[in-house]
Order: sequence, then C-alpha cells, then structure tokens
Amino acid sequence: MFRSMIGRSAVLLCALAISLAWSGAVFAQATRTWVSGVGDDANPCSRTAPCKTFQGTISKTAAGGTINVLDPAGYGAVTITKSIVIQAVGSPAGITVSGTNGIIVNAAAADVVTLRGLTLDGLGNGLNGVRFLVGRTLVLEHVEIQNFGGNGISFEPAGAATLSLHDVSISRNGSATAGDGGIDIAPQATGSAALDFDDVRLIDNRFGVAVTGPATGTIRDSTVSSSTEDGIVVNAPVAAADIMLDNVAISDAGTNGVAANGANAVVRITGSSITASAQGILTSANGRVISFGDNRIGGNVVNGAPTQVQGQQ
Repeated sequence: MFRSMIGRSAVLLCALAISLAWSGAVFAQATRTWVSGVGDDANPCSRTAPCKTFQGTISKTAAGGTINVLDPAGYGAVTITKSIVIQAVGSPAGITVSGTNGIIVNAAAADVVTLRGLTLDGLGNGLNGVRFLVGRTLVLEHVEIQNFGGNGISFEPAGAATLSLHDVSISRNGSATAGDGGIDIAPQATGSAALDFDDVRLIDNRFGVAVTGPATGTIRDSTVSSSTEDGIVVNAPVAAADIMLDNVAISDAGTNGVAANGANAVVRITGSSITASAQGILTSANGRVISFGDNRIGGNVVNGAPTQVQGQQ
C-alpha cells in the first residue's frame, strides 16, 4: 500500500509539473496581452495581472498578437522581432528615452508590425524614434514622435517593405551634426521601400522627408513646415525613387521645399503648395519634378519650377 501511495504521488507530481509547464507556455504565448503603469513584468500580462513594460510584455505575446495599454504611462523602449500590434486606445502610451532608440523593428521578412496611439519622446538626445530594419510592413496610426537627435522614423529595410502612416505627427527631430530629420527612407543594399502616407504632419525637423532609392509611393493630405533644411528631398543617383505628393502643403523650408537629386529621382506633385521657403523647387544632377498643373508655388525667395508639366513636353 505504501508503494502504491508513492506511485500515486509521483504521478500527481508529474501531472502538476506538466500542468505548470503548460500554463507557463500559455502565458508566454498569449494572443492578447495587457500592460499597465502599475503592472509587473513578472505577471502573465493578462487583463487582471498586466505587465509593466512593452519589452516585458512582448516576450509573453504570441506572434501576430496584440499588446493593449490599460492606462497612460511610460512603457520603455522595445525591440520587436515578430508580427505584433501595440495599441493604446483611449489611454495614450508613452516611450521616453535618452541616448537610445525608442522602438527597433528587426523581425522576419514577412512580419507586419502595427503601432497605434503611442507618443515617443527622445528628450533631445534620443537616437531614432522608430528604427525599422527587417519586416514586411510597418504601420503607424495616431502616433506622435518628437525630440530625437536622430530621425523621427529611420526606415532601412533589408528587403522589400512598406511604411504606412496615418494621422502621425513628427516634430523637432534631427540635428545638423547627425544629418538626420523627420522621416529618413534609406533601404539597405538588398532592400526597397513603398510609402503610403496620409495625414502626416512634419513640423520643425531638420528635414521633413528624405528618400533614397529604390523607393516608390504617395504622400497625401499632409503638411511639412518649418524644416531647417529641405521639406521633401528625393535622392536617386542610381536606384530609382518615384514619389507622388498629393495635396501636400510645404512651407518655411530653410533650403528647398521640394528637391530632386539624381538622374533616377522623380517627384510628382498634384494639388500641392510650396511657399515661404528659400527655394520652392530645386532639381539637380538630372532629377525631375513633374507637375500636374494644379499646384501653387509662390512666395519663396526663389520659386524654381517643375522640369515638366504633365501633358506638356
């Protein structure tokens, strides 16, 4: 009988160990997790036992899952290595950093990362607000990025990748010594970028948007103002870059409102305005700015002119 009891105890202990291990695995791979300013990263990141930081929560969130913010707080820098949604709906979430990047995306080639409702602050000396290295798509919705010494967004895809921005404000980023600014699109040697920007506000950055090919895409219904240097600059001496500006207001650029540099650089503009800048349009090294004839270019120290009006030679 004593041996039988020992046997039953061993079975129970084994079952308990398996149950605990399985429970831990479930916590580690939850498809929905929660984070709170009063949480603890030792928690399972459930709704009633939330974690405290994004980095602590992401390790317990399954690929393709969603991290939900419960209350306004600062949630720390995070490196994202898989498909994920981080969202703050109704409770804005902050990431405040000094001397480092706010968010790094270094995921798999097919992964999609969505950031929603976040505010990132670099305190004047943060590196980049968001730095994207590997992934298929990066989506930012209702996001504010400010005060980074580097770029608000540094998009450096190693493969073909899309940057999609909706209702995004990027301000006071970049420094003359670092050479950075609002949004820097610079694919790696094996990469390419597709842009889809809507309702993006770039204010008081060293430059608004800088694009280096290969890249294509559209910036629509957006504002670029008070850039220390260029509002929007497209560089394509080798790999092609073709960017459409649709209903974009560019003003108060310290150098050029729109610049196209290189034989494969094309900027197409429709329904847009370029005003109050040192030079409205600049093309160099056979770059092209193609107008659809419905733009307003005036009030600049030097207005410049498109290289072509659509439908005219």
